[in-house]
Formats: sequence, C-alpha cells, structure tokens
Amino acid sequence: MAKQTIAKTARQITLNVVAPGLTANWGSADGPFVLDDLESIVENSTIRDLGDWRRVLFPPNRSGTTVDGRPWLNLSLAVKYHFHRLQVSGYHYFNIALHLTNAVLLWLLTREVLRPLRLSQFFGPHARLLATCIAGLWIVHPLTTAAILAARRDRQSAVRPLVPQQGGRWEANTPDQPRRCAS
Repeated sequence: MAKQTIAKTARQITLNVVAPGLTANWGSADGPFVLDDLESIVENSTIRDLGDWRRVLFPPNRSGTTVDGRPWLNLSLAVKYHFHRLQVSGYHYFNIALHLTNAVLLWLLTREVLRPLRLSQFFGPHARLLATCIAGLWIVHPLTTAAILAARRDRQSAVRPLVPQQGGRWEANTPDQPRRCAS
C-alpha cells in the first residue's frame, strides 16, 4: 500500500509539476546574460577562483551588486563558474533544477499544511489536488520563469523556508514594493 502511495505521489508530481516546469523553463536555457547577470557573473572577479574561499565567501562590497552581502549566492556562482566558465547554459540549467526543486518542496509543504486535523475536514480529501494546483501554477507563472541568472538568490531564498527553516532576513525595499527575503 505504501509503495503504491509513493508511486502515485511521484507520478502526480512528475506529470503536474515537473513536466510543466520543464516545458515553461526550458526555452530560457539558451538566453544570454541579462540585467544584473553581467555584474554578478561576467564582471565578478571573486567567482573566478573557487580555491580562494575567503574571497568567494567574503566578496568586497561593490556598491549594490546582487552578490553584495550574499556569500552563498557568490559561492553558488563560483561553483557554476568553475564548471561552466561563462557558458550561459550551465547557469540556466542550474536555475531550472533549483526551480523544479522549489516546486516539489512547495507541493509537499502545501499537502502537509492541508492535512492537520483542523483542516482535514475541509481539505483532507483534496489536499493532493490543491497542492498540485498551487505548485503547478507557481512553476509556470511568468514571474518565476524569468531567465535572469542572478535571480538564483530569490530561488535559493525560496527553498530555505521550505526545507526546514527560514534562513534570510526580511526587508522592505520601498513602500510600494512587497517585502522579500534577502539572502
């Protein structure tokens, strides 16, 4: 019985979350470096030598670049640079994999949130369906399929609260912008 449930869950996630996510994101794999990718990847000398871990994890402040104060983002860019240099497709494939991981985690979290005793009377039988709809819509939404490579920081920040604990700090940019998690 448990094996059937696991197989059903895997099929449901694959068909309704992963497949649409791959379809929506795959066309971005050949796009160029854009916007803050240029200063965060192309012009970022701190990602060139992965062996110099102090420089990778503690890059100097460069007046508001995407990697300023974000050592994990800079480290992930250094790892990608180590393997792909400035070949843009490697960065895109990593982002697609990270985005798919976030969608699966969102599915799992949504399903678990809808299962507790208090909510099960309303959502219990439909928890899987609702989780599938939420994760499926999230993964194909145009705002989450952007081809900006340095937006990896947002995807990395999104994965933190889904896998056990929130790791960033909340900050408000301006009164007209929503709060976001900065890493």
